[in-house]
Amino acid sequence: MKKSPRQNTFFVALAVLLTACAPVAEPVIDPQQMLETMVAATVAALPTQTPLPTAIFSPTSTNPPPTEAFTETPLPTIPPLYTHTPTLAPASETPLASPTPAGGAEIGKRQGNENYGCVVVGQRPEDFIKVSYGQDVPVAWRIQNIGVKDWSTDSIDVAYVSGQKMSIGGSRFDLSTSVESGQMGDIIVKFEVPKNNGEYATTWGLYRGETLFCEFTFRIVVK
Repeated sequence: MKKSPRQNTFFVALAVLLTACAPVAEPVIDPQQMLETMVAATVAALPTQTPLPTAIFSPTSTNPPPTEAFTETPLPTIPPLYTHTPTLAPASETPLASPTPAGGAEIGKRQGNENYGCVVVGQRPEDFIKVSYGQDVPVAWRIQNIGVKDWSTDSIDVAYVSGQKMSIGGSRFDLSTSVESGQMGDIIVKFEVPKNNGEYATTWGLYRGETLFCEFTFRIVVK
């Protein structure tokens, strides 16, 4: 059945009336969106501030200042008391063994002349020590220069004079150290013990050229 224009107008008015009378739906609120909106509004309302200057951090060391490293001074090398060749060195503070009446006839005796003279002050080891074949025996004589001339290394020699030839390394040597007038030095010679048993003596001396002005003797017993 065809509706008339009046009827259509009635139905439209009725629809509008029903829509107006229907309850209004409440909008759904998102909490997260609402929080973001409030924060944005608060930031926008803040006054413009001058940015703070950037601080420069300079770390302070808590370590103590370095101390100077201790440098150990090497100890001096102590040369052996005896050598294979005779030497004449300045006398040390160590006393030589006391001479015995049986040997060391030259000890305490003035020898030589006014210019080149000596006194044998002491000897070690003492005379007539007992030794065996195969041993090496170092001997030291302490001698004082009582002349007015110094003993220089290029003018005075230590040399074999007489008796048993048993020195090691030769029979004539230059002084290793000069000795001034009035001073003392130690002459050291190393001897090889003879094969056969018995008593042996060897005499050595100080020479100026071919002139002997000081003698000293060592005696041993080979058993």
